[in-house]
Amino acid sequence: MHKTERWVLFPYLAMDYKAAEDWLNQQARAGWRVASFDLKGWTVYLLPADRPDIRYCVDLSGEKARNQESYLALCHEAGWGLVETVRSMNVFCTLPGANPAPIPSIRLVRACLAQQFAQKRLGHARFGAAV
Repeated sequence: MHKTERWVLFPYLAMDYKAAEDWLNQQARAGWRVASFDLKGWTVYLLPADRPDIRYCVDLSGEKARNQESYLALCHEAGWGLVETVRSMNVFCTLPGANPAPIPSIRLVRACLAQQFAQKRLGHARFGAAV
């Protein structure tokens, strides 16, 4: 008999976000996908995967961060769709047909670009002050 759905305990806290990611990817390899979380994220509702290329990435959310919207937009552009935010963890799933880089590398690129922009602004400010 083929199972059509599962409710499973999701005991991971933010400090265990990489273990949560590993577990979700094990579920994906076994043919399951995350449909939703319930009970404040302590359980996850799994359905049979509708495509073979599902991968998960879990990142710390910083739910009240000022740039959360731009961060989520950047992740989406890179091929990661937000499934849900659970106990300070953003759970992402690959978008259909995407083969994205891991999110920490996306965050690193963003931080480097922000640093370069700040250095350019600082350089212009120094130049302007010298004139």
